[in-house]
Amino acid sequence: MIDGQIQLANIFTADPLIAENNLVPLKDTQGLFLSSHLVPLASSRLDDNAVALINEISAAMTPDDLVTLNTRSTKEQLPADTIAKEWLRNQNFEG
Repeated sequence: MIDGQIQLANIFTADPLIAENNLVPLKDTQGLFLSSHLVPLASSRLDDNAVALINEISAAMTPDDLVTLNTRSTKEQLPADTIAKEWLRNQNFEG
């Protein structure tokens, strides 16, 4: 993709390669593609406090946060739980 063999690629906007390689995401001015959002999946047996905390965390995560988390995963090869715990700590979620 970077060597000029292709001019257009379908990649996720949270992919760290976009910024690393000075790629330009195109705007969807026609609204043809649905937004990709993180959706927490959990058991329906969660209590109200757990649901509230998950909703708070979900609302706090930005697209830039997601790119940063993906970058840490791919570049630093850190386990997901380490990356998540550090993000939560930095967001002042003590859980």
